[in-house]
Amino acid sequence: MGRQHFITEPYYDGQAIRADETHPVIKEVVTGFRQRLDYMNRKHAQTFVVNCVARFPQGSQAETPNQSVSNTLRKFKAKAKRNGMTVQAGWTREQDTSTNPHYHIGIICDGTKTQNGYKACSWLNDIWSKEIAAPSESQMVSLCKPNPQKSPVEQTSSYSPAPTGIKIIRGSSEEKKQLENALNWLSYNAKTNQKGNAPSRQREYNFTRLSGSS
Repeated sequence: MGRQHFITEPYYDGQAIRADETHPVIKEVVTGFRQRLDYMNRKHAQTFVVNCVARFPQGSQAETPNQSVSNTLRKFKAKAKRNGMTVQAGWTREQDTSTNPHYHIGIICDGTKTQNGYKACSWLNDIWSKEIAAPSESQMVSLCKPNPQKSPVEQTSSYSPAPTGIKIIRGSSEEKKQLENALNWLSYNAKTNQKGNAPSRQREYNFTRLSGSS
């Protein structure tokens, strides 16, 4: 992985993100999510953004955790395709004092096919559980819901009373604001806190491939 760059200001290309001098974020992660948000917004009339966390069972020892999360997203993307849904996603690896890392996973879906974060989380949990040989009922993948109090962007009618994700409607009066809401939310995954603990030459973030990219 190439050299990382850090953002220490609360804006990226004019959009509000969750960064400041004491809470920097990795620019390459923010850029990756921004590219995929723009790609999906161009491709679909509606886009739905979901955020999850994947963990390992307490007391287990993961031998190839990055391979597990990469396999999970590859299978998740294939399952979505079989169900007629396009998705893009990115993961970031974090680890503090635990023997295993955990992963923040941002998923950007075709919003004409789903607007239910629990659906994406359930799919992800089933696939991840099989990948790490854990029972699916152990719920090693949890859904992270948008928190209006942590976004500087005013909430809009695109949010349901109990939102499980962020909806973007292309061409609507709220499109620009909701794209900013989504990037702000996903920028949390780019925080440097609890990163930097991966073994040498191990990635701490990665993204699904965009169509047409080399």
